Amino acid sequence: MILDKIVERALAFDLDGLRIIDMCVGHPYTYVIVGDHGGVEAMGVALTPLVEASDYEVWNPPRVLESSLKEVIQLSTSTHMFERALGVAAINAVSQYVLRDELEDLSIGMSAIEILEEEGVSTVGVIGYMKPLVDKLKKNNFNNFKVMVFE
Repeated sequence: MILDKIVERALAFDLDGLRIIDMCVGHPYTYVIVGDHGGVEAMGVALTPLVEASDYEVWNPPRVLESSLKEVIQLSTSTHMFERALGVAAINAVSQYVLRDELEDLSIGMSAIEILEEEGVSTVGVIGYMKPLVDKLKKNNFNNFKVMVFE
């Protein structure tokens, strides 16, 4: 499953220097704020799956207050919908640090499409339908990206 691979990649990142600052399951979004030892913070957000949630989730909230970042990320594959949302939000927060580290290796001043072309990317996954971005990726004359939108 795609989510299992995403969790695996998030857990492969060096999480030792990161800790959870705050988290909240809300309506309509869930967020997790992660910070590093240097004081840099990043927020990850996920849609709270309210329609998919059952009475069980409502009356048995996630017990994550003492959980490590690694443990919260592992909740991404939970069958408990609110745990899953917290896990995905945590991955989204960690991804900011991953992107920061990876972007240091790339040339500054390039557009996202130029970076994708330089890296030889053929398939692009977009989380959430961001019409201007999706349209630009599909209309790109230089490289015919296969664009997959996940909502």
